[in-house]
Order: sequence, then structure tokens, then C-alpha cells
Amino acid sequence: QKICEWAFEVVDHFDYDRDIVSQTMNYLDRYVSYSADKGVYISRKEFQLAAVACLYIATKMEGSHRSFQRQTPPLTIST
Repeated sequence: QKICEWAFEVVDHFDYDRDIVSQTMNYLDRYVSYSADKGVYISRKEFQLAAVACLYIATKMEGSHRSFQRQTPPLTIST
């Protein structure tokens, strides 16, 4: 539950579509289920890392960022 709430906070902060969280939880659930089927223990830190990775993948796969519609500057600086 905490990971889900955290994901919503991140998505809201960066003004992404909230549907990304459901996709994130789908990816995370599939990863955890696969690991459990293989008998692999996932520590708390590994679970948190997997959640971050799943959120990252979901945002890249979805590609809908409402901030781009408002023409806001990017979050990174090109050098």
C-alpha cells in the first residue's frame, strides 16, 4: 500500500497521467510473482528498487506527460 501511495505522489508531482500507477503495479506484481515462483527472496530494498524501476518503465512506455502540453521547460539540462 505504501508503494502505491508513493507512486501516486510521484506521478502527481510530475503531472503524469495517474493510469501509469496501475501499470506500475502490474509490472511490480508480475516481477514479485515471478520471483516467488522461482523461490527467490526479495528484500525490502530490492522491492523498493523494483518499484522505482517499474515506475520508470511505465512512464517511458506510457509517454503521456501533461506538462508537455503546457510547454514547461524540461527537468534535465543538455550539455
